[in-house]
Amino acid sequence: MKQPLIYIVTLTLMFLTACSFIANASSSDQKRDTLQPEYEIDMATDITEFQAYHMTIHYPQTPNNQIDQTIIDYKNEKKAEFKQKSYQASRNQNAEKVHELHIDFDILHQDEYFFVVRFTETMDTGDGDPITTETIMNFGKEQGARLEIKDFFKDEQSEWIDELKGKQVAWNGQGFTVYQDGDERVIDEKAMKQELKDEYAELTEQTQEPSNQTNMEKPESLESFSSNASAKRTMEEKDGKKRVALTFENGPHPKVTPDLLNVLEKHQVEATFFMLGKRVQYYPEVAQAVSQAGHEIGNHTWDHPRMSRLTSDEIDRQIAATQKVIGEAVGYKPSLIRLPFGEQITYNQELQSVGYSVGVEDEKNKQAFEIAQTVLSEVEDGSVIVLSDLHPSVIKATDLIIESLNEQGYEFVTVSEMSK
Repeated sequence: MKQPLIYIVTLTLMFLTACSFIANASSSDQKRDTLQPEYEIDMATDITEFQAYHMTIHYPQTPNNQIDQTIIDYKNEKKAEFKQKSYQASRNQNAEKVHELHIDFDILHQDEYFFVVRFTETMDTGDGDPITTETIMNFGKEQGARLEIKDFFKDEQSEWIDELKGKQVAWNGQGFTVYQDGDERVIDEKAMKQELKDEYAELTEQTQEPSNQTNMEKPESLESFSSNASAKRTMEEKDGKKRVALTFENGPHPKVTPDLLNVLEKHQVEATFFMLGKRVQYYPEVAQAVSQAGHEIGNHTWDHPRMSRLTSDEIDRQIAATQKVIGEAVGYKPSLIRLPFGEQITYNQELQSVGYSVGVEDEKNKQAFEIAQTVLSEVEDGSVIVLSDLHPSVIKATDLIIESLNEQGYEFVTVSEMSK
């Protein structure tokens, strides 16, 4: 009787051991599956325009919810800080002076384990020159947690922690890159690596291809489109008919813009889209879809700064880079430009500057019917309407605006046609 019992106990132990091994292996496989060599990054843009201040914030969106939440918390903190400083400064200044917060980003490094992003912040509250600062965030992909410099080292008393303290430091896969006063300094000395935690020290010995990819892959081939009548629907001219131009700016957006195209197609309406170069770089296929649908495309600068605070060279780069990336996406370069925040400045470009006459303040926080109501209460013959194709509420608002103006006998034309 004892021998069968021994067999049963032995087999049970072997079975449990096997199950434990399989479970551990499955857990390891699952953990590896959650690590992605390259995140596909979406670009989010938060633009706020008030009479007293302007805010433009660009930030990345990843497949990792914890990373995204940390970035959103950072964005909200910067907005609150700017509003407070703007309010304090405005009490001692001319009320007409407009303040600005501008935040842009670039991906410094990305691999299977890390995601590193740098934010460049420019704050102008009118009490001196604009102040530019940087914030670098190092994230571990597995947990999605933001890594501080001390998290990389075995000993919290390490001299390297003191060396890097107070500096903007990015993990580059083989060590650290220090960004200070416009300079970059790489630290990958053997002495430093010996003090890293084992998991990070091991990674520095691996051959890695550092990535700073911030853009979606460009299409392999681009069909050439024309901005003339061959790429547009022909509109019937009617003498004496009231005309308006419907324009959208700050896009393209991978979800909102295609839905707007559907609304415009439904009503057989042509519009003009003023695009940000940086967003076209992320979403060239959306810009291409706008062009293919027969709509007009204009330049709205690279990343929506207040141009009057830039040097002439910086202005030229903003415009030229946007012309280039739109040309690569749709096959022709725009002939129109609209500057952010309705500014009118002098610059050396052969582009027609376009303003607008009807807009909606704080558009992103309004419902569709509120947006439509504001536009319809101000529109008249010859109006150039501006909406942002970043906010979903604009889709329904556009539908309501077109339906109402059609009933009132308005004809929709592009900006170029309006000026003829």
